This record gives sequence, structure tokens and C-alpha cells, in this order.
Amino acid sequence: MSGQGLYTNNHGGDGMGPLEVQAHWDPEASVWWAQSGDLPGLATEAPSFPELIDHIKSLAPLLIRENLRRPPHGMIVHVSGAASEETFRI
Repeated sequence: MSGQGLYTNNHGGDGMGPLEVQAHWDPEASVWWAQSGDLPGLATEAPSFPELIDHIKSLAPLLIRENLRRPPHGMIVHVSGAASEETFRI
């Protein structure tokens, strides 16, 4: 269902668990990139995992408002990749 129509996942600020984001390393391009079925519309990449987290932190509130039709305040996003992960609250 991700990426098609209005996504109605209840994860995040209501105690149902964090929005899950998967981070991937592309060795040929030397960048981290992210995807998420919980956060439709997410498309970003960065040369380091911390920079990828910064990109996701800046994009997540808008994507939550626009694509999940929810206020982003208090929602939790968990980003995991090969040997790196981070969880943050918006």
C-alpha cells in the first residue's frame, strides 16, 4: 500500500510504535539512501549516515502532515541501516 493513495498507518505519536525507515549504503555512488513504507514520499540520500538522519529529520514533519494527514508533533521515527541506527522524536 505504501506510495499509493492516502496512507493510514497509526504508528508514531499514538503509542503504536515508531515510523520505520530503512537506510541503505550504495557503495558505487558512495551515498546512504532511505526508504520507508511508513513514511510515504521519502526520497533522500547523503554521503554519511548522520547527514542522512539530518535530511530525514527535516523532511519527516512535512511528509507526515502531507502524506499521512497527521500532525507530526510527538511522532517517533526509527532509522536503521547496516551497522547504524537512530531514533528521534519530532
